[in-house]
Amino acid sequence: MATVESFLRCGDLAAGFTRLQCPDCGHEKLLAFTCKRRHFCPACHQRRVRSASGWIATCVCHDVPHRQFVFTIPRILRGIFRKRRRLLTLLFHTATATLQDTFRTRLNLPDGRIGAVAAVHTFGDYLIFHPHLHILAADGLFTPDGTFHCMPEESLAPAIEKR
Repeated sequence: MATVESFLRCGDLAAGFTRLQCPDCGHEKLLAFTCKRRHFCPACHQRRVRSASGWIATCVCHDVPHRQFVFTIPRILRGIFRKRRRLLTLLFHTATATLQDTFRTRLNLPDGRIGAVAAVHTFGDYLIFHPHLHILAADGLFTPDGTFHCMPEESLAPAIEKR
């Protein structure tokens, strides 16, 4: 109930605000407090997404090409993941290891390392439990000396599906 009440007051100046003033021209603006319920409030969630994506783009990702991959769990196994959430960590490690092995084989770089960041999603459309990973990976491998070796432009789906 507190979450809903907080959400209903989100962005409402009557619920509290901060007064901002430009030091140069003196112009003032009122900034309403937010509920900070990022999993419930679409506005707060979007603010968090924008903040995190900016940080990932500027501080985490190297200036190299990237690809997005989505790893899903077959419907028949989803109940296991619902009861044992720790398996999502195993899913992440297995998915990134699979990508790294595929890239190593394709580029013939046995000591190459992948650079990747992942987001775990546990629900799909219509709020049905559907654990899956969205992985943003550098489109190639880094060697121990820091050199980046780019993957050729081709689909990796057949190589990954065989594993």
